[in-house]
Amino acid sequence: DVTTPTGWRAQLGARLNTYAFLDVRTEQVEPSTGWVYFDAPLACDFTDTARWLYNQYALFSLRVDQKKVPGAKLGANVDAAVARWCDANGKEVAPKMVREEIKEGVLMDMLRVTPASMALYPVLWNLHDNWILFHGSSDTLTDTFRRLFTKTTGIILVPDGPSWWLHGDDTVAALHETSPLFLQEPP
Repeated sequence: DVTTPTGWRAQLGARLNTYAFLDVRTEQVEPSTGWVYFDAPLACDFTDTARWLYNQYALFSLRVDQKKVPGAKLGANVDAAVARWCDANGKEVAPKMVREEIKEGVLMDMLRVTPASMALYPVLWNLHDNWILFHGSSDTLTDTFRRLFTKTTGIILVPDGPSWWLHGDDTVAALHETSPLFLQEPP
């Protein structure tokens, strides 16, 4: 059982504010993550507990923003920049080091003008019974959530659900090979 100290609502709000979402930097490649309101993905000030705390339930979202440059477009721009370098330097082929520098520069230029994609993942935390509902679509996302949640609260989460109950590759393979069961009334 977790005991709740006096002023825990404000403390939890302050911890969520500490790890609230911050915008993606102009040239940032790695995802930017943080907490936002469940119903307002641009709002991330958890000072007003009435906006995210409902009786024993805390309701908020994990926001993940990431910039992605399409590989083919990056490659074409790098090739054009390398060709310009070769023309300017009277070379047929650019050295590997020069090509890598050009690629990094082109990537940074493209990231400056590429908008970030935003994804929201709702979190419902029952503070009384100590359980959380989070639906992540990948192990990487779930790990990101668990790490940020632990940094925010100091609580280590233990995953639970049907896929976590399976033991061994044989069980997982058997589950993947199953087909839907249709129940019919007897004739």
